[in-house]
Amino acid sequence: MSMHATCLTRKAEAVIRISAMKRFRSWCVILCGLMLSSALLLTACQSQPKTGRWLVQARGSEVAFSSVHFVNEQHGWAIGWDGQKSKEADGWIVQTTNDGGATWQQMPGQVQSNIRFVRFVTPAEGWAITTAHHILYTSDGGATWQTQRTPGTVDVRNDAYPNRVSKQPEPIAHLFFVNSTTGWAWGGGQQRPGFHLPGILLHTADGGRVWTRLAYPFENELVGLQFVDETRGWACEYKGNCYRSDDAGRSWTRLTIREGTAVNAFHFIDRQHGWVVTGNGITYRTSDGGTTWRFARTGTGEDLRGVWFLTPRYGWVVGNNGAILLTRNGGDDWMRLDAGVQADLTDIQFVSPQHGWAVGHSGLILHYVE
Repeated sequence: MSMHATCLTRKAEAVIRISAMKRFRSWCVILCGLMLSSALLLTACQSQPKTGRWLVQARGSEVAFSSVHFVNEQHGWAIGWDGQKSKEADGWIVQTTNDGGATWQQMPGQVQSNIRFVRFVTPAEGWAITTAHHILYTSDGGATWQTQRTPGTVDVRNDAYPNRVSKQPEPIAHLFFVNSTTGWAWGGGQQRPGFHLPGILLHTADGGRVWTRLAYPFENELVGLQFVDETRGWACEYKGNCYRSDDAGRSWTRLTIREGTAVNAFHFIDRQHGWVVTGNGITYRTSDGGTTWRFARTGTGEDLRGVWFLTPRYGWVVGNNGAILLTRNGGDDWMRLDAGVQADLTDIQFVSPQHGWAVGHSGLILHYVE
């Protein structure tokens, strides 16, 4: 072979080697990129907080549950209305569980005492409101009850009747206790054309032995009242205003959320952090006790009916047509979870990040487990 041919062969071999090395480097870059992408994806998946499941514990009855209340992971109560099929208690149903909701049964003593609402601070100690608006107390989980307060009377004006004004029992219907000694009871306050039912607000500082009547400064009935300690609390009217008290309910300051806001439910976790839910999937939150509020959408168009937060960042809301949404950043972003139900959900409570309950229409009780 001539020297010229040999040079050409060597050049060709060099070109081939260089081309092979370039292809090798390209495949290395591609492989490294794929490995890096896989690693990033795996890291992202591992860092994504896990989400538990909502399990159906009860469904299919005619009970429209409106309230759920647990004192720990085992002991809870669900309160509802079944269209007066439970005639002994004028249609009110109070069910209880002592195994985390695996089984539910009618609360002992409910029928005998005509109970319509309960609030417990331990599995044994609690209070109740009867259909006749008496306040009762139990120290044995509701097996027996003793009367703490009998209602007085109020003047009710109804222009649809000839006499227009009638005497009726004080319309106490709800209770809230922040501990075993300090609590509030309230009810009434309905104001509409031709009808006026006075509102009642009571306070106790000794476990209900003495109930003191406070002024009812609200313009309408309340959707809820909650205190986070013995002095600071909030109240919101049905389709009306919200208020804050710093003296156990003796006086109230009106809060400005947004003109025309109809509050369906609210929840505070401390003296500063609280959330309000309304229609069309809208929420508001405050970090200064209610002085200012921040508007946010949850991504659903359903009316929201219940809200519960465990920390300033971790919380849940529920609403119509089985809507359940979770946030892990205080309400900036929401993730909808499917529990496989379509009934309207009305209330929610968590006792820990691993255990929560929601209730609603059609006898629905849901349990969240993580």
